Amino acid sequence: MLSNYYNQKGRAYWVALDESGKVLGGCGIAEYGLTEEHICELQKMYLLKEARGTGVAVESW
Repeated sequence: MLSNYYNQKGRAYWVALDESGKVLGGCGIAEYGLTEEHICELQKMYLLKEARGTGVAVESW
């Protein structure tokens, strides 16, 4: 489950909502690979079709 994966130290998952509270999408961030180099990556980014290209992903940060 995504909630189990992102519910660990050093990982997070954000959800983007519109003004009415409708879920538009979300994305996760977590460590990359098994190195000790403190590298992370954006993972599992999902957006509704109508939210794409609107800047909601940038505004959510």
